[in-house]
Amino acid sequence: MNKYKYSELHGKIIGTYGTLANFAKALEINKNSVTNKLTGRTPWKDPEITKICTLLSIPPSDVAIYFLL
Repeated sequence: MNKYKYSELHGKIIGTYGTLANFAKALEINKNSVTNKLTGRTPWKDPEITKICTLLSIPPSDVAIYFLL
């Protein structure tokens, strides 16, 4: 399990999409995959991070807030 904490990302997802299921659909992966990634069971892939930033309107200057320690 990795040591990253995704609470900021989770809050942004819920604030924008309402549910993880809605977000997973927009990201085109299943909800269980999103849950596993948010809990650190599996890592985010670079293309997913890029798409997430687009879907959630996260500017490049804020990527570290959501994806780094």
